[in-house]
Amino acid sequence: MFPISYLIFPLIFVYFYDEKIASYFYPFVLISSLIGIIINILLLTYIPFRKTFYNYFPCSLSIKSNFKIVFYISFIFLKLFIWYYWPKNTSKKAYIYSIMLILFYFIFRVFNNTS
Repeated sequence: MFPISYLIFPLIFVYFYDEKIASYFYPFVLISSLIGIIINILLLTYIPFRKTFYNYFPCSLSIKSNFKIVFYISFIFLKLFIWYYWPKNTSKKAYIYSIMLILFYFIFRVFNNTS
């Protein structure tokens, strides 16, 4: 299964289609970016965490990369870039949309238990 932060890639298409709709996912983008930056720093610096992460997320993109350090640093900058340019919206509706997206991921993970 892929990490939850990968859900941001389909949201990028939503962003280019309609920024107002994409703004409803700002809380998700914020949280996944912050947690993703922390996880990528851990993956970059702490090898036992890397092994645990790859056991839990075998479909992670960085597992197949020969240039893991460059990959992690690039991902950190990508997350910062997306976080900075994402349309800001902290309304109640935005939090509901973000929570629904997170619930969708966990429901999908339960029914698609491939790991």
